[in-house]
Amino acid sequence: MNRIPDIKPDDKLKRGYITEVNTMKIKDPEEVQSLLNTVIERRDNTHPSSNDRHIVFQINISGRNNLTNESRYGTINIIELPSSDRIASESTKEPILINPNLLPISNVICALANQDKTVPYRASKITQLLQYSLVGGRVMVLLTLAPGAKHYMGSLNVLKFASKLSALEVKKQTKNTK
Repeated sequence: MNRIPDIKPDDKLKRGYITEVNTMKIKDPEEVQSLLNTVIERRDNTHPSSNDRHIVFQINISGRNNLTNESRYGTINIIELPSSDRIASESTKEPILINPNLLPISNVICALANQDKTVPYRASKITQLLQYSLVGGRVMVLLTLAPGAKHYMGSLNVLKFASKLSALEVKKQTKNTK
């Protein structure tokens, strides 16, 4: 019987992690690329038309400076969100495209930028996973747009999301060292 993955915080290492998944140690970039290719191939073969699947690829990197004996670590989260959903707009009664995954991420980043006392990390599994990554250091968001007139509204919403994020500045936290 397969167990359902869950997202848990690791307060000691200041990162989120996913339970019930395969992990492996890799030594070079070629192994990372090979693993990414395998994940994408499995996704395409298993759920070729599914719009409700996430792909989460988490890379934990660590290193030690032999001269100072200082260790550093970091996490790279590569997350593919499902495509937009079509819903009926109350104001126009016409279908519009939204990606429900973008709203919780946007709300968390806005709360961090505004230095709110409460940040809604628990609003989604993705924001729980990204909790430690969003509060310091570098955050890069890559968004893709679909060509063609039928994807206009979805692409416009993605651009609005990107514009909103680019206007925010989240205060930097201290570096991750042991």
